[in-house]
Amino acid sequence: MKNNRVKSDRNKNSRNVRADRKNDPVIIINVNWEDLAHKSDDEIRSLSDRLNKNLRLARTKRDDKSSKIIESEICYIQREVIQRIKRRKSHENFSRK
Repeated sequence: MKNNRVKSDRNKNSRNVRADRKNDPVIIINVNWEDLAHKSDDEIRSLSDRLNKNLRLARTKRDDKSSKIIESEICYIQREVIQRIKRRKSHENFSRK
């Protein structure tokens, strides 16, 4: 019987945590596209993860204005990632010759 009480207490706590997340504010992170070139891959990945989390939160709240702003910030990061991939391929091709 004791074990059942512990499990039910855990379930109550997890429900409260989920309910609180819905009340979290949508945080808009402004990305300076000029500084992206100087960031490491890990920093860009971390920034991308935070923006995607905020985008999911904004979409959950049906906040279209914030969603559009966050999507444009994500576009800056995706463009930088694509440029880095192209640079690496070009460097590999140049190094082979």
